[in-house]
Amino acid sequence: MDDATWRSQNLVAIRDRMKAAAGAKNGLLFQQKSGSYHVLVLKKGRQILLYFAEADEATGAMIFTGIMSRVDVYRPLALLGLYTQVMMLALLWTPDPTRVYIAGFGGGRMPMVLHHHFPRAVIDSTEIDPVVVSVSEAWFGIRQDERMRIHVHDARDFLAGSDAAARYDIIMVDCYTGAGAVPDKLASADFYALCKSRLAEGGVVVTNIDLSDRFLQEKLATFTQAFPHTMRFRDGVANVLFGSAAPLTHEQLLRRAAELAPQLSVSFPIEKLAERLRPAAETP
Repeated sequence: MDDATWRSQNLVAIRDRMKAAAGAKNGLLFQQKSGSYHVLVLKKGRQILLYFAEADEATGAMIFTGIMSRVDVYRPLALLGLYTQVMMLALLWTPDPTRVYIAGFGGGRMPMVLHHHFPRAVIDSTEIDPVVVSVSEAWFGIRQDERMRIHVHDARDFLAGSDAAARYDIIMVDCYTGAGAVPDKLASADFYALCKSRLAEGGVVVTNIDLSDRFLQEKLATFTQAFPHTMRFRDGVANVLFGSAAPLTHEQLLRRAAELAPQLSVSFPIEKLAERLRPAAETP
């Protein structure tokens, strides 16, 4: 089967898996306690949203995190969060990836898009909470197969235990605490050294470090010190860093974006986003 035919059939399958979500009424669709927090799925209009929440000790009221994942039930391949669109610019370093590792799964938005547009790529993801994996399959159109593999495992431990000879073209860090911060151990010099040891030649590590993170400057410094070449996308809601061993000029990035745009136009505006990438040292 050629790639275009596979993508066409896969889109039909995704939409079929989204029928229950599309037909659901607005409001709370799912809630389950998992450890110290609750996992909740809500529907608002066309969107399915994943939240975590904790009960206030004094009042018992549920205190919600920000949105952990969301999907448009009628456009399931559209990436709705700006930072997820920006993280996909990792494809500018490896335009035809064969192996991708994503730390943090949630609703599986980036894994789904990569799985669809690159039919020969294997995407390994780790998600520490099995309830979240079940939610992604029930409400976000996810189905695991030999190329879409979700490992219920700690992100760092999984990467440390992976085959050092089987390198990843792209490593994405998409894990957040309830407060919206990247866990400290996934923003450390030790972790980035581990990432580099599992990165294929020409590959890239990408992470989103929230601008509200109280250790923002320290985490930025750690990342830029870990990689010889770093690029950054920053605006009011996204702060995404790209680290690689080899440099790519702004002109090279834009040329690759133009080449990829016809394939990815239904998912995110790759050319417009690429124009805003700058060397990390040049961004405040």
